[in-house]
Amino acid sequence: MGIPLLVIVVALLSTPTTSGPAPGPSTAMCRPIQPEHGPILIVGNADFTTANGVGRGTGIPLDPYRIEHWYVATGAAHGIEVKNTTAHFLIRDILACGVPPYLHDGVRFDNVTNARIESFDSIYNGAHIRILKSTNIAIDRVGFTGRQVPWEPGTITGIHVEDSRFVNMTRVNTRWDGQLTTGVSLLQSQDILIEDSNLGYTANAIAFSSSSGVTIRRVEVGGGNGIVSGSSSDVRIENTRFLSCLGLRLAAARDVAILGSTFANNADALVLEGATNVMVDGNSFQPGKGTEYMAGGIAATNSRDVVVVRNTFGPVYHGVRLTSTTNASVHHNEFQGPRVPAYDERGPENRWDDGYPSGGNHWSDYAGVDEMSGPNQDLPGPDGIGDTPYVIDGDSRDRYPILNSGLRPDSGALEPGPAGFEALSSTTAQLTWRGEGTVARNLSAPEPRIPETTVPSCARQKVK
Repeated sequence: MGIPLLVIVVALLSTPTTSGPAPGPSTAMCRPIQPEHGPILIVGNADFTTANGVGRGTGIPLDPYRIEHWYVATGAAHGIEVKNTTAHFLIRDILACGVPPYLHDGVRFDNVTNARIESFDSIYNGAHIRILKSTNIAIDRVGFTGRQVPWEPGTITGIHVEDSRFVNMTRVNTRWDGQLTTGVSLLQSQDILIEDSNLGYTANAIAFSSSSGVTIRRVEVGGGNGIVSGSSSDVRIENTRFLSCLGLRLAAARDVAILGSTFANNADALVLEGATNVMVDGNSFQPGKGTEYMAGGIAATNSRDVVVVRNTFGPVYHGVRLTSTTNASVHHNEFQGPRVPAYDERGPENRWDDGYPSGGNHWSDYAGVDEMSGPNQDLPGPDGIGDTPYVIDGDSRDRYPILNSGLRPDSGALEPGPAGFEALSSTTAQLTWRGEGTVARNLSAPEPRIPETTVPSCARQKVK
């Protein structure tokens, strides 16, 4: 029953609230320096006109239509709504501010191709940016605020993407802790990139369902839930920092790579439910200051083909927990003092080492010695591997525990990300749009400067 609930949750996040309280002081934060323009509605390429806020441009890739330098109030309609267009256009330097009852979106696209939004700031809107049935959309340098005082309902989501493809989101920033329900939500979409962003002030940082080709990298997530996903495939999450109560939950996911990320002070760090073909490589699982043994590690349930390699587990409550999970391979990890380092319900159907001489894992509580060597540890001379197995339970064990901390060989080359996204360097990414009306652009993305996020105090429910 849990998996359908995820789908329902994401679907609900895509719909704005239908009730609003009496007018509050929402305009207190709207101090525009741009000239004011009324709500903009563009239906078809012919509506890119001066009357609709277009300053210049011809609608081609090198000279897009430009809607820029406006303050737009969204009380009577969506701030900027565009439908059924194929011309290239840019929305830049816009402040969209909602007024009660906050039912409209800051920017709304429906059946749009070839659009870019940058330097966009949105306050108190139904959704700050809503992308529906659209293709080839780039979003860069946007900031969102939910609500400031209790009687204002705030926004449901920062960016909602539905039934769309090739959407790139860079440098997205959410503000006012807990005031956004969701930072980014995806539903039935493909080839999505979220990078270099701070989604640290939300109930849900990222939620996606029934989507494929989702890449998330160099993102800080915080608040209640970090990243929650249902029924999605080809997911790649790398170099991301999780400071939320729930770190990452993937239900009914397949073909997933979780790489080089940090999970800190998460009551449940990484939860896999019904997942298939998952690589968890080079991540760190650590408690927050003063919360030793209150944070979680990896919990896989009803999953298969899971590889856990080159990860570090600090003094968290549990390291790796496998329940009704088969064909899991756990090796070359550092277990540096979890209260329950490992648990395996199925036993011999999973592997806790990589054979000899590659070895298994490093366990800080291993009490064995290294005086012998060989596949059977019966030849004279040490080899860096314990002479006796590390026992997990009656039918689960690491046959070749590694004694020296840091002995973690390369686990092999990593698979590339989803089609359409190619990493050029640590500071630059290329988004290649391959749909109809193909465009190629280089999007310069400097290393993010993520502000400090208050780590929530998460009530720990111990794993039984």
